[in-house]
Amino acid sequence: MASGMTTFFPLLVVLVYLILSLTSIKELNLESISMEQKEILIGPLARFINPEQETVPAEKYERLFYVNAVDSIIMLVGIATGIMASMIYLLLFIKWTNQDITDPVKELLANIKNTRGGETGNYTIVRTNDEIGELAEGYNEMTRKMHEYLENISRMNRELEQKVKERTREVVLQKEEIEAQKEEIEAQLDLTTMQRDTISRQKDLILDSIHYAERIQSALLPPTTFLSDILKDHFIFFKPRDIVSGDYYWTTLRGERLMVAVADCTGHGVPGAFLSMLGITYMNEIVNRNESIRANQVLDELRDFVISSLHQTGSRHEARDGIEIALCIIHTKSLVMEYAGANRPVYLIREGAGKVEDSAEPDCELIQIRGDRMPIGIYEQEVIPFTSQEIPLKKDDSLYLFSDGYVDQLGGPDRKTFRSKYLRELLLEIRDQPMEVQKKILIQRLEKWQGEVEQIDDILVMGIRI
Repeated sequence: MASGMTTFFPLLVVLVYLILSLTSIKELNLESISMEQKEILIGPLARFINPEQETVPAEKYERLFYVNAVDSIIMLVGIATGIMASMIYLLLFIKWTNQDITDPVKELLANIKNTRGGETGNYTIVRTNDEIGELAEGYNEMTRKMHEYLENISRMNRELEQKVKERTREVVLQKEEIEAQKEEIEAQLDLTTMQRDTISRQKDLILDSIHYAERIQSALLPPTTFLSDILKDHFIFFKPRDIVSGDYYWTTLRGERLMVAVADCTGHGVPGAFLSMLGITYMNEIVNRNESIRANQVLDELRDFVISSLHQTGSRHEARDGIEIALCIIHTKSLVMEYAGANRPVYLIREGAGKVEDSAEPDCELIQIRGDRMPIGIYEQEVIPFTSQEIPLKKDDSLYLFSDGYVDQLGGPDRKTFRSKYLRELLLEIRDQPMEVQKKILIQRLEKWQGEVEQIDDILVMGIRI
């Protein structure tokens, strides 16, 4: 705007004076214009406009204007006046600019320097509504918020210092408590270390005793050389859950009578091992007294021995310890088998039977021979004699005696038991294999089924091929 005023205002003044200095030829009231007058009005160009005419009618030039000497002076004065007015206005504009722009900016810069020096309470006076005024308002708003932020920070610092002091006092108290607890813990640690060493020594003594019990139990079981002599094609898969086992196998040969048994005592580990050694000892004693005894009579006498040794009376709060057993007496010449069982069955797989049972093969069957549903030990119901079954055997028949550890083992994707059904299917699947190969397959299948699940019971499976 200022540049427009300084440019157009002098031109306007000059234009006004120019209009005032012009005089119309019509105002001269001339009837004609001579050549000399035409040169005065037009200038040297008059010689080239109708030079042959000495005079020209005045009405032809009445639209023209001329400037006389006085008017020229007036026009020059007007131009000078316009220039002077422009200069005065320009000086005034510069002064106003310094007052409205430069001074506020200088004041703002001074306040900014003071703020940078740490003085946060300086504000700038807003004098205009233009950009400078907006800048001043923005600075004032920034200064106000900065002042508030600094006040908040100061307040937070004071609160933080107070909290640090309080926390320091708490830490000092806690340190004292921790030091006291440390001393107590060190005393307890010394006591715990002494107890640990004592427990470790006791554990070693107990393990030594259990390992010695294992040697005793192994000595009571039939030796492998004896089994190899009387059982040509057989296997024994024996896997105690602990060092000693509550399961046991028993074999003896008395004349033409081959006696084989697999038993599962109540519990496992040391308690089961005590009961298993008791069962082995009593069975040897029973057979030694009467070598022609029948299978069911062996179980009857064994039950009497167990009830008497454990002082079982049948009271409600009494432990129901006992033995589950499958006993087979095979007459080697007649190939007739006496079987008596206490809650344990025997599986017989016979080739060429012509009838299929639990198998897709057409030339074999699995016969499940069940025993009596009562244990060797005290029983809730009335004690009755065990029964004996006679089963004719054939060459290449396979007998399988087992405790419940194999079929009750948890595993598989759903952590379920292996179940007797799958054991029967597996035995039918591997029946053609030699007995030692069958043992390896049973071990591999159980390990695959068990996976990372721990063993839950003693495992015993015996296989015999006639």
